[in-house]
Amino acid sequence: MKKILLSIFAFASLSPAICQKQSYTPAELKRIADLGRIWGMVNYFHPAMGTGKINTGDLVVKYAEALAANPSAENFKVVVNKMLGMLNDPSTNLSAQARTDSALLFKSNKEDAAVHKLASGYWYIALPTLAVSNTNIMAIPGMLPDQWDTAKGIIMDLRNVIPKAFTDYDFMFDALPLLQAKLAGNSPLPGAYERVVFHNGLVPQEDGENSVHYSGWKTITRATTATQVKMPGLSTPYNKPFAVVVNSGTSLDLLKRLLSLRAAGKCLVVYEGSGPGYAPGKILKIPVADAQIFNLRTSDLVFGENDPAPAPDMIINKITDFSEDGSFLQQCVALLNKGLPAGITGNNPLSLKYVIPRFEDTQTGFMVSTGYRLFALYNHWNAIQYFFPYKHLLQKDWNNILEEHLPAFIQAKDSVEYNFALRKMIAEIHDSHGFFRSPKGTTPVRYELGSWPAIDV
Repeated sequence: MKKILLSIFAFASLSPAICQKQSYTPAELKRIADLGRIWGMVNYFHPAMGTGKINTGDLVVKYAEALAANPSAENFKVVVNKMLGMLNDPSTNLSAQARTDSALLFKSNKEDAAVHKLASGYWYIALPTLAVSNTNIMAIPGMLPDQWDTAKGIIMDLRNVIPKAFTDYDFMFDALPLLQAKLAGNSPLPGAYERVVFHNGLVPQEDGENSVHYSGWKTITRATTATQVKMPGLSTPYNKPFAVVVNSGTSLDLLKRLLSLRAAGKCLVVYEGSGPGYAPGKILKIPVADAQIFNLRTSDLVFGENDPAPAPDMIINKITDFSEDGSFLQQCVALLNKGLPAGITGNNPLSLKYVIPRFEDTQTGFMVSTGYRLFALYNHWNAIQYFFPYKHLLQKDWNNILEEHLPAFIQAKDSVEYNFALRKMIAEIHDSHGFFRSPKGTTPVRYELGSWPAIDV
């Protein structure tokens, strides 16, 4: 068994704690616990936390204290949204259950493709990616790229009404190369990197340090979008206004390639959905308290260190009109009339420098505030949740431990009670390497789990 060092330090003091509720309902404990779970996922897996720009203590301490004082359903949403707001990432948020996306225009069958020539001279092409699998789209007049030259510009709607797994892949293999060739000619397109935080429990081979853990950035994919198709009429760029319409059901793999066209200035992007729903990266959806969904972005989509994925050129919350004079098409036409955007011509170097999340200790006394006590509890619980190798051998379900120990941490009246709360929590791992010792300096609490980046509280 590899040695797992777990140490928690605490001073004894009779300083009074801030008054909190003396009892909590199961629903209230669930909210306070889920705040800690959400913080843990953000702290370890959100891309912004690997940049060193966000203080992880500021992310949670004051919000944990506020929720402990008022653990109502409404305050849970307020507190979590304020905490997530510090990430400056609208795609990481709380939301209700996802809605069903609206139908496409001018079509009776939601999976059929169609071409509609507008009075303005623009063409609206309804091309749900499912249609590539189900129909011979090449037989539809106006569908092939070499037939677009008479159009003033194109609005290509790639949304599927009901997104399904892998629905975009036939389109990506069979139709997307033609689209790339038509829009970009023979010019190479900038590649989109997908960058994620990774945590490795093995000793890094390139590093001589005696370490049992290593965290950093990993580039998991780069969309290769250089044009390969050679067809008559596709050797020169289209150079007319072109917009693609996508929604939350559009796969990240397809979005990468469309954003490569957008980054090169070859098309515009229209997004149907709320602004926070647009995510230039991979999104995990985790159920939390009060039937809410925690949407966590776990990757960055970038074209270089200073070239993030472009934002949509237009966002429409929900398309409800189905006529040529409706607001959706009128807004698309107005967007196309502005012309194509400027683009980048290549990729800037991408930095993979990872900064371990840290916090600034602002506590001066021996007894820490409720927010800091909860911060300590959240730190310990999440470290065990994600990185303790023997969690499966514990006597209790670790997922239930957080709610069980919350009252003792919140209601501790002095550091003696706080110490006992810490001891009971640490004892849950049944590991002889979990212990207390005196800290250096005046830091009230310090926690380490091996060389897993030291977490100071």
